[in-house]
Formats: sequence, structure tokens, C-alpha cells
Amino acid sequence: MVSKAVLLLSIALVPASASAQQEGVLHKVDTNVFRPAHHPFSEDIVRRLKVPEGFEVSVFARDLGNARMMAVAEDGTVYVTRPNEKDVIALSEVASEPRVLVANLDGIHGIAIREGRIFLATIHDVIAADLKEDGTIGELATIIDDLPDGGQHGRRTLGFAPDGGLHINVGSSCDACFESTEEKAANLRLDIKDKTRTVFAHGLRNMLGFDWHPETDVMWGVDHGVDHLDDDLPGEELNKIEQGAHYGWPFCYGDRQPDWVSFTMPESTPKDEFCRTKTVGPH
Repeated sequence: MVSKAVLLLSIALVPASASAQQEGVLHKVDTNVFRPAHHPFSEDIVRRLKVPEGFEVSVFARDLGNARMMAVAEDGTVYVTRPNEKDVIALSEVASEPRVLVANLDGIHGIAIREGRIFLATIHDVIAADLKEDGTIGELATIIDDLPDGGQHGRRTLGFAPDGGLHINVGSSCDACFESTEEKAANLRLDIKDKTRTVFAHGLRNMLGFDWHPETDVMWGVDHGVDHLDDDLPGEELNKIEQGAHYGWPFCYGDRQPDWVSFTMPESTPKDEFCRTKTVGPH
């Protein structure tokens, strides 16, 4: 059942165009909170999925609760994080039921596997353990415990670059605002050996999904757009992620379009110029 739309009214003193930056113009923005109808799983849904020639889709496991992110070990074991259940489960073709490997992890979300170790991310922490031959994991050890607070986007995604650097998504704490640290709305890179980390890319409101091309090693990521513009604007972005690049948030959306509804302004550059010259657009 589709829930009734909730009408929200916000009024902000913002420039209506680049020429109006020096004087405030009153705008009214009407937005809806829309929640689509829930459709239970069915075999018909699977049959309707379209995949390239030579591929097929089948059900590996079902009724897993709030299954969120997954990683596959070399032996084929599938490890899945479940934020609502606060745990990590293991699935395999030979096991009839999922096994709970780790419990009571508030904010669990990100997961990655490299060189026989599993890495997990909660809001503040990245923890790791050895993978055992029976599919279970060893004792968990904390790698870092000071990632920024979550706010609106508290789910961290993990991924290993081809060179071994661990990348961490840290979303924005809000829809459009100035953050208290440059580590928010950013993709971070962590050196596992010495525990140092840097901001790899800026201006990413919430890049939950990212990966590297298996042949070119180019990094790609999908980013969430702001909520306050419209039900259909902006579209989500697919970006080629380059070290040191800025992808627009909270000043721009889409392909370097200035967000005139947001009150945020770059410090030393007009917003339209900043979006046009200082940011990277989607590819």
C-alpha cells in the first residue's frame, strides 16, 4: 500500500540565478515524501529481470531480513551485513541456513575481503578478522575507531583498490550544509599498514556504491543527489572517481549545475563559476 504523500514547505532566502547572487530572492519549494508500494518477492520478478546474453539470474538465498552489503570469499562463501539485525551472516551453496558470525554491531554496513581477512565498517569503526577454513572468522581487531559521526548518512561502505588501499565512503550528515570536517561527504583512503588516512575525493553526498574496472583499474562510484529540488531532480550520478577531485556537493548537482535553492555558497568563487570550473561532472 502506498502511503499518503506528506507535503513539506520550505522557504529560503537564496539567489534565483547567477545574476541575483548579491540580493536575496524569496523562493518556495514544495516537496513530497514518497514511499513506493511494497512488492513481495516472487519468481515472476526474477523472470522479468533482463541480463546480457550468456548470463542468468537465479535465487541464491531468500528471507534474509535487512540484507545490505556483501562480499564473496575465494571459496565461494558469501558474507552479508544486516544493519537492522546488527550482524554479519555467511551463506554457501552447501549450508541450508545462514550462519550468524558476528552479532551486536551497531551501525554495521560496509564489508570487504582481501588476502584472507574480512573487514567490516560501522559508523565510527573499521574492524577486521581472519577468515577460517570452515567459513567462520577469527577474533575481531579494531583498525580505526574515529570515523566522523553519521547524521543523515551513517552507513559506511568499504572497498579495496587494486593497489591495496582501503576506501571508505563517508556520506554527508545532511541534505545540503557546511560540514564540520572534510572527511564527511567524501571518499577516504586508508593505509592498512600504518593506519593513516586521507581524503581521496570530495563533494560526494553519499557514494554508497563504488568499484574499480578489472582491466583499467579506474574507480567508478554512484552518488545520491540532494532531496530538496524535486521528486525527479536531480538524477543519481555515476562518476569516474579521481584523486583530489570535487564532485559538487553541496554547491552543485548533476553535470555541474548550480544548486540555487541551497543556501550554501563557496567561500571565494561565485557558485556558478565554482560548479563550472572547480568540479568534476558525471561520466
